[in-house]
Amino acid sequence: MIPDEIQVLLQPPRAPNAQLRLESFKTLSRLQLIFEFRPWLDFTREYVRRRVDSPHLLLWDCLCFGAPLNTLLELLGSPTPRHLMVNVDNFDFEHVTIQQREAFFVGFIQRVNLLESQGRLSFGEVLRAEDFLYGGNAGYSRVIQTVNRVLLALQASYPGIYELPHGSTARRQSLVLQLTEIERVYNAKLAQIVDSAAKLYEDDAIAHPSLEGFIVNCSRLVPYHSHVLKSLCEATSSGAGVEQWSFVFALHNKNFFTKMSISYRSICANYLTFKSFLNSLTSKSQIAEASTVLRDLSDVIQRFTEYWVILQAIVSVTSPMERESYDSLCAVVVEAKQMSDSLADLGRALRTMWCYSQLSTRLGSQIKSLDDAAGNILLDDCLLVDPSTGKHYSVFLFEEILLCCTDYRRSDFVDLGHSRYPLRPWEIGCALSAQYPLAVAFSIPTSRLRSLHCIDASIFELTWGDKSECSITFYPLTAQQYSQWIELLEPFVSRVSHSTSVPQYVEGEDGRSMYSVSILTTEEHDNGSGYKFWKSGRRRTSSGVARPWSLIGRLGYRSENSSMLGPDAKDKDVADAVSILSPNLLPTLFINRDDLPKSPLRLAFPTEEDIPSLHQVTFTESPIEYASTEASTITLVNSMHSKSCRQDSSLLDLSENVIKEGYYPIAHGGYSDVWKATWKRDAGDIKVAVKVLRNASSGHSSKNKFLQRLQQELDIWKTLSHSHVLELCGTVSTFGQSLSMVCPWMKNGSMSKYLEKYGDILTVEERLRFINEVAAGLAYLHSCSIVHGDLTGSNVLIDDDLHVRLSDFGLSTVLREEDHNDDNDNTSIRSVYTSNLGGSVRWADAHLFQTLDDEKSTVIGPSSDIYSFGSVMLEILSGRMPYHYLRTDAQVVIQLHQGIKPRRPASTFVDDNQWDLIQKCWQMPPENRPTAQEVLDITQTLRNLKS
Repeated sequence: MIPDEIQVLLQPPRAPNAQLRLESFKTLSRLQLIFEFRPWLDFTREYVRRRVDSPHLLLWDCLCFGAPLNTLLELLGSPTPRHLMVNVDNFDFEHVTIQQREAFFVGFIQRVNLLESQGRLSFGEVLRAEDFLYGGNAGYSRVIQTVNRVLLALQASYPGIYELPHGSTARRQSLVLQLTEIERVYNAKLAQIVDSAAKLYEDDAIAHPSLEGFIVNCSRLVPYHSHVLKSLCEATSSGAGVEQWSFVFALHNKNFFTKMSISYRSICANYLTFKSFLNSLTSKSQIAEASTVLRDLSDVIQRFTEYWVILQAIVSVTSPMERESYDSLCAVVVEAKQMSDSLADLGRALRTMWCYSQLSTRLGSQIKSLDDAAGNILLDDCLLVDPSTGKHYSVFLFEEILLCCTDYRRSDFVDLGHSRYPLRPWEIGCALSAQYPLAVAFSIPTSRLRSLHCIDASIFELTWGDKSECSITFYPLTAQQYSQWIELLEPFVSRVSHSTSVPQYVEGEDGRSMYSVSILTTEEHDNGSGYKFWKSGRRRTSSGVARPWSLIGRLGYRSENSSMLGPDAKDKDVADAVSILSPNLLPTLFINRDDLPKSPLRLAFPTEEDIPSLHQVTFTESPIEYASTEASTITLVNSMHSKSCRQDSSLLDLSENVIKEGYYPIAHGGYSDVWKATWKRDAGDIKVAVKVLRNASSGHSSKNKFLQRLQQELDIWKTLSHSHVLELCGTVSTFGQSLSMVCPWMKNGSMSKYLEKYGDILTVEERLRFINEVAAGLAYLHSCSIVHGDLTGSNVLIDDDLHVRLSDFGLSTVLREEDHNDDNDNTSIRSVYTSNLGGSVRWADAHLFQTLDDEKSTVIGPSSDIYSFGSVMLEILSGRMPYHYLRTDAQVVIQLHQGIKPRRPASTFVDDNQWDLIQKCWQMPPENRPTAQEVLDITQTLRNLKS
């Protein structure tokens, strides 16, 4: 933490004007794309606490350290003086003095002047050290202008200075398409709301000022959002990727934009009054129309917050090289953020007035303890405090006071009503929605809150008092409710700890075994001074002892995985996604550069639920038993019937039965988006994944070829039926411009992700079972004249029963025999290869890279799959991807071109028989490799040897 005395001396400019906020955001957005500068911003976020997340404040806090400015000038070729040289990793953020900062500022100014005199930097404003220290808005503006001149010089000298995330082009295209589709939905929703409100207005018996005002305001919103939708459609249809965002959102038309802004503020200001009026209607027809308005009324006010979120994401994957388009995008983001914040402030203030009015009646004389000094109300809610009895409190969090009240009526039942979490600033929660009298149980000044203890990401304990002598534990009923409370409480406490409960058996006083629970502290970061810090830089407690009155023991087993250890922070950050289908179609999203994989090992997403360990599940042998047959046909026998390639399978149209979940896909790739969805069936709803291909072809002929090829591949896929091959459930036509594929939802993710999490506890027998099942699935595909073409650990999925499912075969390689009498698979079979190798080079056939210089085109055959199988087998046995010792895929390609195979792991991981099979799969020339059926037989033998 930065000492208070330094923060008092250095204060950011107060009340920055709109232009200064815009310039701050544009500069910050560019700096975040410079790899060498990004760590300074990350550390600034950790060490400087702000209750308000503001780009203006973040940029000021970072530049005010002085040292980050060295990085920019070093990139421009200006060496830092020896006495000013520091590294971001060992820079003392906590104790840097004013004198040290001033030295950095003076050094920066001198070097800027030198660069100007050398002609390496354009001349500009005259900068002084006082501009950094206490120059106000004018001085800070000169600082930003100087930094921007440096950035322009860097951009001119090094066009690649801005480093975009992996897959940014596809990600950006997908985000713009999402924005367009969401705007289309919003326009339809707005029209429906206006229509229902107009029908209510036609009834003279229910005339109300708030209804009339709402209709007038909506009449200004409809043309504005129609303009936005039309402009977005025109921008996306052009495909140029350089949108004029100021025109799209009508910033150029101040009168038009201002009228819309005023209408949003008016709707927000009248939200509670209008909602009360709609809830008071009694006629059946009136209630029906009022319900339509009530359902989406809050979403209308939320629209600019949604704009801000998605536009922020677009900025993060947009190159600043197109300066005009980039700056207009930044201007729209700043305007959307300002609109969102103003609506939130207005809604919060009016909700507070409503709250005081309600509580004055419900608290009676106790209201004396609550006056204007309490500040705005941040959240009202009902929170469980004793799961065994159902006891709960009505909790009111103000800026200055936390009130916990009991219900005179009853306190053994929690009713969240129609609350949707997170509650928005203009909405009232279940505590304020009720009418019954309340009695104050606790009145805690927020200044006396000391620590927040989060347990199992579902329970939290608050302590307060001069010596943290008082505490209370709350048990939220939903994950969203928990998350909102944690987010709001964190700024008020000085210590935050995160723990997971672990069940164990201990010996009681009478000698008998007793069930108990211990608490393991997780996610701690030691700053070297004896205190624990977490990612926000706040001090954390290292105590892992549950309170004596804690009821965690009655809640049962809540550990995150079978190893009973706290989950890794990186896994938790993406715990809502899952790996489906091809790794080339599902790159990792929203990750730091340090975590960016150099190959698809981490391209699979963790599951929405905890991935079960093999030791947590009791299962029998794989349901498929294999019988050796002729190479041309494989008969797969289970206990009920035999299966081979189906020729009579029909492809179901599930357009009316599959409902997408959420507003955004869970993953994006270069050619597709993947949505999580629900398949509504008579037998019960199930989760599915919908893969939506994006056809980049603009011409009519190209589009027809694309659709024909897609239909051809779907026709092949629908004939497949095997326990270790991912099936195609059907198609939908409502998710994209072409048919989209519906597949089962594989909640356990990919083999690579499963090995990453549980590789240390998998037995050799379990690994060999996985390998045997991969071989069975591959043998089946080859028997149906299908080459997988992209077999990696990331598209070997794990189903709910912990069995293997091969995926992405339907969009890889389709075989057609040209000569039944020729045994050479690379000349007798025509291969259509629709996937590229992309980041899968670590598993790819080395022969493909050794023949790159040949005039004869390389053909993908079954032997290529056999090579990839050997790589997958190595990964499963060792738990690490092939060539794990090489950082980049470029290094791997060089080794493949030279014919250098992956190194053999220690014999404890791969014995001689297993390594012999891997070597056979990698033989050169490809004709010497075993067939898939032979591989299946060998893996079954290896498995039998270990059983």
